[in-house]
Amino acid sequence: MAGLLAAGIERLRAAPLRGLLVLLAALTAWRFAALALAAPPLYFDEAQYWFWAQDLDWGYYSKPPLIAWAIAASTALFGDGMLAVRLPTLLCYPVAALLIFHATLRLYGEARTALVAALAYATLPTVSFYSWAATTDALLILCWALGTYALVRIQQRSVGDGERWRDWLLLGAAAGFGALAKYAMLVFGASAAAFLLLERRTALRTAKPWAAVVLAALIMLPNLLWNARLDFPTLRHTAEISHLDDELMHFGPLLEFLASQFLVFGPILMASLVALLWGLFADRSRAATDPRTRLLLWLGLPMLGLIVAQAFLARAFANWAQAAYVPLAIAVVAWLVARERWTLLKLSFALHLGFAAFVYHHGQALTLAGVQAPRALDLTVRMRPWPPAGAAVAELLRARPGAALVADERELLSELAYYARDAQPVLAAYNPERVVSDHYRLLYDLSKSDRTRFLIVTRKLTRAELAPRFERLTELAPIRIAVRSDRSVELRVFEAERFLGY
Repeated sequence: MAGLLAAGIERLRAAPLRGLLVLLAALTAWRFAALALAAPPLYFDEAQYWFWAQDLDWGYYSKPPLIAWAIAASTALFGDGMLAVRLPTLLCYPVAALLIFHATLRLYGEARTALVAALAYATLPTVSFYSWAATTDALLILCWALGTYALVRIQQRSVGDGERWRDWLLLGAAAGFGALAKYAMLVFGASAAAFLLLERRTALRTAKPWAAVVLAALIMLPNLLWNARLDFPTLRHTAEISHLDDELMHFGPLLEFLASQFLVFGPILMASLVALLWGLFADRSRAATDPRTRLLLWLGLPMLGLIVAQAFLARAFANWAQAAYVPLAIAVVAWLVARERWTLLKLSFALHLGFAAFVYHHGQALTLAGVQAPRALDLTVRMRPWPPAGAAVAELLRARPGAALVADERELLSELAYYARDAQPVLAAYNPERVVSDHYRLLYDLSKSDRTRFLIVTRKLTRAELAPRFERLTELAPIRIAVRSDRSVELRVFEAERFLGY
């Protein structure tokens, strides 16, 4: 398939945008069809985002609101099925690839480079993997790509001679909406500001960049006011997950994170990025003569460097730096194309598409072969209990009109809210520690419930722990779900009346 892609690129150079649209449509259709056939249940983060989308607001405990808004729009059009929940993410990546195409074309003026850069990004391992999940990263990446495109347009125009308001306002909108997707977009804003200060200082003497800053701030303002009203839960959560108050200097996690980036960006592209950076470091005069490379590195390296530092000082997940690879993919592909490294590019495409095929179809292949996947390769084992568990809980709720659904874990509340949605459950979080650690404990604590009847579902709590909290407590038959031949999930179920307090 990589060879077909390369041949297609050559044949479609006369109509590059049309060719890219065809290839991206084919790639997206493949992902959509594979998703529909494999249909992995929603992970609890995804189910939580769906729950947020049922009550639109300017913010939520752990994330800004853009993911909830996107899912609300998708499910309003296509219903609450799994495909509709994941559709915004699925579409963000090809749109980001189109923006990468236009940014590369403006920077390098060569359709072949632009096509390869766009397709290289669209087929990255991290893009293939996360195209199947409703994530805030996809919206962040879309805004990062839009901001990159806007700054490329600004960089390509001389100050006072063709600079357009729309480019600056596009940059401000990208930064503002990106921050509503994930606060990591603030790193993009800082990187863009540093680039302008060092490379285009004269532009800062005009009103346009300051108008962009004001626009970004106005877009972010409602979320900041929401946070202020509730004592800044999202900002506190962001600080908490960084673990910067723990013991510093973690060489093991640092090496793990660095190794993971060869999977996130692809081994060949990551090795090429290292070679590119080494070459620029060794030949500083050459780096100084290429403003295109400097721009792309300014928009990518600070984010990557920040997450590397985070991995060293505390911890960092592999996907945290993936927005950095929007501009870095352009820089690396341009570097490889300029050196006619077509064999490396074709091999990179082959590896990435092979990875995508494995992720999308390995479960079906094992099923056809009558083989149970090894637990290490069973990517959906954690999600599979929830559709049958949700159906069982929905039946219990329908038999108990007016009862609120109570659970002590975010995962349970999220998954059951989604998979028992036909019963329209009213949620309540059991939180005897009085620790606000998620959206449910922030806004749906059991102590705030006006209900007198409850259905409690738990994996951990016992009758002895619960009985003193309620006027009446009856233990029901547990819900047992067999997930694999070597794993099952058991949920304890209680019927309760009149909560007496913690």
